[in-house]
Amino acid sequence: MINRLHAIGITVMVMCLTLGGFVRAADEAVEKKSDATKKDATASSPARKVAIFVKNRAKSVPDDKVSVLEDLIAARITDLGFSIISREDVLNSVGAFADAGPNVADKNDPGAKLDAILSSNTSALKLAQNLNATYIMYPSITTFGFDRAKYKGDKVQTDIIEYKMRLTCKLTNANDGGTETGDAITVSKRFLQNDQLQVESDVVNDLLDEASVALAEVLKKKVDEKKIPEVAAAPDLVPFTVICGMTDLSIPEIVKDEKGEYVVSANKYQINAMAVTVAVDGVVAGTTEGSALYARPGLSKLRLTREGFKPVVETINIRKNGIYNFSMQMDGPGYARFRENSQFLNELKAGAKLSDAQVKQMEGMAKMLEQSGFRVDARSTSDTKSDVKTNTTQPTQFQQWFNR
Repeated sequence: MINRLHAIGITVMVMCLTLGGFVRAADEAVEKKSDATKKDATASSPARKVAIFVKNRAKSVPDDKVSVLEDLIAARITDLGFSIISREDVLNSVGAFADAGPNVADKNDPGAKLDAILSSNTSALKLAQNLNATYIMYPSITTFGFDRAKYKGDKVQTDIIEYKMRLTCKLTNANDGGTETGDAITVSKRFLQNDQLQVESDVVNDLLDEASVALAEVLKKKVDEKKIPEVAAAPDLVPFTVICGMTDLSIPEIVKDEKGEYVVSANKYQINAMAVTVAVDGVVAGTTEGSALYARPGLSKLRLTREGFKPVVETINIRKNGIYNFSMQMDGPGYARFRENSQFLNELKAGAKLSDAQVKQMEGMAKMLEQSGFRVDARSTSDTKSDVKTNTTQPTQFQQWFNR
């Protein structure tokens, strides 16, 4: 009997151990499946790359606090599934980080003003696109002020001062700038002061810190509620063409008659400047007469620069295969040199025959312009029919304008 009970006990123990092993194995399998599911969910979740641009509409808040709020917000929303792309970190020179120490920059360096030039020639939307962001966050410090209340009791007058800062924040997609979500918050800080109690505090920084915490909480709630939709893929870059003519500068057409003499025609040709640097939204896209220019379609700010010319800044709507014509004006010294060298051209009258000396002078003029990076636009500025057959869609070299 005792042996039978002992055997039964051993059997029950073995069954328990076996059952426990099955339970542990099942728990481990569930745990591994759960981990795999989390990894799959993480891998499939869209990457939320956010560029932050802080606005300061409160005159009583120093503008240098804009960067402070940006840093605070970036630190608090990074763990919410957002990847922060900072213009300061990606584009600005390291010299902007400090006024002293190893990062300090030479203010006289030619590149010292590049950051300012970029800011002047791009929008927040286009800059975010160039940073490959999918979302843009616009926190805005709207108001900052205080309320004061006076309380008198027990022969002691107490001032109750409450500082308030109101902020708004909107999240837009980086494709077209459309708003996806937004909210407004108010943070405050109260002080009591009397003859026996005086309080000194860095109110602005404290409120900015509280505001960043509140904005992060609002954003987390919207993420949890899935109120932030996925952003569609950015549109592809499209090719476009820029042609730069020269303001008030043209040259007469020279034709060769049956007698082999050179005669001044009534037609005029526009001079185009080559190798003009084309910057789209503050970023160089290429040069005219060079490789194809590409940019995102839509409204953009175009900046054209070339040595000897005044910069041209225009807002254009870039379309696929669009052709955009601009007139560039020479600066003072450059214009004076050109007018001096081409003065004899302006004195030529239609129908006049060129002397051998004038022919030589024209050849020298053509060579000088060619070497200086200019082209003659084959499309005449006159309605007079020309004997010269040219491709009217492309500029022609000076050899085509004057060819013995």
